[in-house]
Amino acid sequence: MAKPRSLGERLRGLFGGDGPAAPDAAPPGAPAEAAVVPESRVRDALRTVVDPEVGIDIVALGLVYAIETSPGRVRVDMTMTTPACPSGPQLRDEAARALEGALPEAREIDVRLVWDPPWTPARMSAAAKKRLGW
Repeated sequence: MAKPRSLGERLRGLFGGDGPAAPDAAPPGAPAEAAVVPESRVRDALRTVVDPEVGIDIVALGLVYAIETSPGRVRVDMTMTTPACPSGPQLRDEAARALEGALPEAREIDVRLVWDPPWTPARMSAAAKKRLGW
């Protein structure tokens, strides 16, 4: 039994030569279509970022407020337990580096510190509360 021919092969057969490019083929030199990174992979990468004061990751602490993904892009809104936290810029930068390392397909990564709504301990995971003896 003969192997089915691809659309590009059939078009070349109809039009001769190279014929028109198959609809799913990118033009030579064009960047490949960027994939949308699943939110679960973003969260997994952020779990590697640990708050130095308490030794718990920023996801379990409830510091990650929002994750938005689109083709080639990841945006994270995160907060600190207080606006006066001196670790804010450091944790934001660590989060961006963790995402860059874990998500090479994300060409644009934006990690923002936000303060609204204010963080409360209610945002922490049960495991984080237990670890802190709450």
